[in-house]
Amino acid sequence: MVAAKGGQFDHTAQRLRDARAEGAERQRVVDQLRTAGAPVIDRPVSGDPATDLQRLTAPAEPS
Repeated sequence: MVAAKGGQFDHTAQRLRDARAEGAERQRVVDQLRTAGAPVIDRPVSGDPATDLQRLTAPAEPS
């Protein structure tokens, strides 16, 4: 394992535990929101036509 050879095993293991805990907490909140009837939108993936709101611009005015 690369982490063990580089002396970063404990750090890498903690990062993986933190990521797992964060994922579990996120899922708990998503489940809670859905149970309450709130719509939950998944994060777009590569190739998805969704755009961040801050990247949207007003349509150009016709000349």
